[in-house]
Amino acid sequence: MEGGNFNGYISVWDLKKGFVKAAQFKDNHAVEDGIVEVLPREDKTTYRAPSLNPCGDGCNDGAGGGNPVQVPRILPTELREVVKINSYTGPKPKLGTPVAYYGQRSPVIGGTTPSGYTSPRGGNGGGGTAPPPATAANPCDKIKTQMVNANFLAKQEELRKKTDLKNETGYSQSKNGPFTPLDNLSNDSMSLPKDPNTIGYMHTHIDDYDSGTVDPNGDPTINSPIKMFSPSDVKSFIALLDNAHRNNIALDNVYGTMISSEGDYTLRFEGVYSDLNMGLNFDINMREKYEEVMEDNKSSREVGFLKFIKEQIGINGISLFKINKNGTSAKKTLNNNDKIATIPCS
Repeated sequence: MEGGNFNGYISVWDLKKGFVKAAQFKDNHAVEDGIVEVLPREDKTTYRAPSLNPCGDGCNDGAGGGNPVQVPRILPTELREVVKINSYTGPKPKLGTPVAYYGQRSPVIGGTTPSGYTSPRGGNGGGGTAPPPATAANPCDKIKTQMVNANFLAKQEELRKKTDLKNETGYSQSKNGPFTPLDNLSNDSMSLPKDPNTIGYMHTHIDDYDSGTVDPNGDPTINSPIKMFSPSDVKSFIALLDNAHRNNIALDNVYGTMISSEGDYTLRFEGVYSDLNMGLNFDINMREKYEEVMEDNKSSREVGFLKFIKEQIGINGISLFKINKNGTSAKKTLNNNDKIATIPCS
């Protein structure tokens, strides 16, 4: 655990209450809350170690010795019966059911570590007093909360009217609610303020516009920005997640929103912090590869973006949601055939 990469299950037992909590851990972070249930067992065997006389001084078990190697064992003793009142009232299990099992419940994020499940070294066996791991908030619920927030809706509506400009515009948001204009925005990059309280951003991707130049045939050159999250947008989102982790802000509060004339989308995170290891320093200078993926999937920007995340960045847990004009939303994922699967937020 101290090495920071504990993988396994921990359950906490209270002498009066029994099992009070359990979780599965990956790389020292709880990834799933669980339950441990005590069940009756039909087999009454005590499973004592078999009797075996310990090897005395007369054993010759070295190389070439004449006596067989014997493993010293403590002689069995009679065990005193310990009465445990079992509060389990469910159906009687079939023969062969284990004494206890771990039953998965729900994903867990928010930085819960094994230290919340174990007693300090040298301390008493308290256990069971630490709070249970926080259950991850449903991204749909987070989005619904935003869509009834008057301040958020006002900024969203304002930006929807600015997609015909030649430069992106937007805002960052503090965990306390206020929005701050993003001053350093271009059509290729976004720089967020260095603020430990920043949890999200919303910005525009603009419409096609005349670049002011002509091609060899004398026709005006039209710039056509991609109306989907860019590599720079994803990098900014990951930076916000890292910032939140360092400042004890729940990762499910972090968001990134893109507003365009072809639709509004938002990014949410449904993983754990360790999932970001591959992406914290990913190279955002991959515009060419990004444009190549988008060109290959011109009929669906959603497919192109999700394939880019999967194949080029490789971070689990980054989820794409489309925000409809009426305030409803839906999660967009790739199925096994690389087609879009839409999961409406109920």
